Amino acid sequence: MFVVWSYFGFSAFRSTLLEAADRQGRALLESLVQATEVTAQANQFIRLQQIQILSDKAALVAAKAASGKIDFSRGGSFIAANDLDGIAMIGADGSVTASPEVVGSFFRADDSEWLDALENVREGFAPWETLYRTDTATGEEWIGALAADKHSGNVYAVWKKVTRIEELFRDIGIGRLIQMVGQKAGINYIILQTPEGILISSRDIKPVRKIASDPFLVKSIAENRIMTRELTFEGQEVLETVRPYVSELVASGVIRVGQNLQTVRLAEDQLTRQLTLSSVFLGLLTLAAVGFVVVRQNLTAVNRAYDRIRTLTGQILDSMDGAVVAVDERGRITHFNPAAEQLFGGVATETMDRDSRELFPDDELKLEEVSLTGEPMLNRNWVRTINGRLQYLTVSTSPIRRPKDGAGGAVAVIIDQTDSRRMSDRIRRAERLSEMGTLAAGVAHEVRNPLNAIALAAQR
Repeated sequence: MFVVWSYFGFSAFRSTLLEAADRQGRALLESLVQATEVTAQANQFIRLQQIQILSDKAALVAAKAASGKIDFSRGGSFIAANDLDGIAMIGADGSVTASPEVVGSFFRADDSEWLDALENVREGFAPWETLYRTDTATGEEWIGALAADKHSGNVYAVWKKVTRIEELFRDIGIGRLIQMVGQKAGINYIILQTPEGILISSRDIKPVRKIASDPFLVKSIAENRIMTRELTFEGQEVLETVRPYVSELVASGVIRVGQNLQTVRLAEDQLTRQLTLSSVFLGLLTLAAVGFVVVRQNLTAVNRAYDRIRTLTGQILDSMDGAVVAVDERGRITHFNPAAEQLFGGVATETMDRDSRELFPDDELKLEEVSLTGEPMLNRNWVRTINGRLQYLTVSTSPIRRPKDGAGGAVAVIIDQTDSRRMSDRIRRAERLSEMGTLAAGVAHEVRNPLNAIALAAQR
């Protein structure tokens, strides 16, 4: 039995650890997908904003040039003040004046893209144009915006290095997000993989199989669901969770999260050692288990009997016509039966565990006094006024005694004698009236006797 228990316990333990890791991987994937989508949208918005800013700077250059407030051959101060890398003026005759001069080498008369952009802004087909250019000498990429002056026919351009714009996304981009999450303890790798290969990874990893050649990844994409598998990745056992990822902003593919199973293996080894040591003391454990079962059964039986007695006692107290209020040694109300609710206008669920002084400020039931002294106070009359009417109550307060530590609170039974008192008064009043009637009848009889004799004598 011990061996069977150990086997199934070990299996359940291992399954629990793997399920916990699987849940963690799935939650991490969902968070990554949402964060990736939000980050991609934010990056796209920032790029559009940067382009809009460049177009506004181009319009600003056009306005300043129209008023003669800018010198394109010495535009260093304007460039620095407006966070640009270059400005240029393209005259109606095709001449180019640029600062720095290297910017002018980008405007080639044989470039159809450049000529189309010039025509669009000069003819008013577009308020501004955006161009990406590459320095043939250094290979550096630039992005520029064009704006035209309709009166002079000149076109004005502002330029900025693409690398400077991309620096904005270095700390907020998707790659940075995946790298930060991938540094968490227990995460072996995070990969955003497209059909062409690895797009983004949390660290430098060796080339992996393409999606088309990995049936597991193909199945996950085909069924569009999260899947989990155990595998050996770069010599380490990992639990990989895969989720298909479809986005209009980022290349679609799968996101793979690999969690290191080293912790799980260490826990399994530790459990195996514990089970091995436990088998040495199998006899003692068996004996202890039998004793525990016996004690547990006896304790369960006692608890059940106690619960039945407590339930029966509560039912009896709740069924009493008299009000019952009990407190513990701290003066907290522990029982407040329905009759007490009706008599004192409280609700048991609201009065339980409240200080009895809140309901009985002057300790009218003597609960606190009896709890402290341990001496009962029985059949004590209490007359109080409720809504202008006298209410006659009989209060019997007794201490709650415990076998070991003596008194442990008090309980008061309150009987409403108002109706009985009124009935007794009516009975006594009726008895007095009956006695008076009997006396009057006797007096009348005694008076009638001589009157009869006198009447008889008168007749004679």
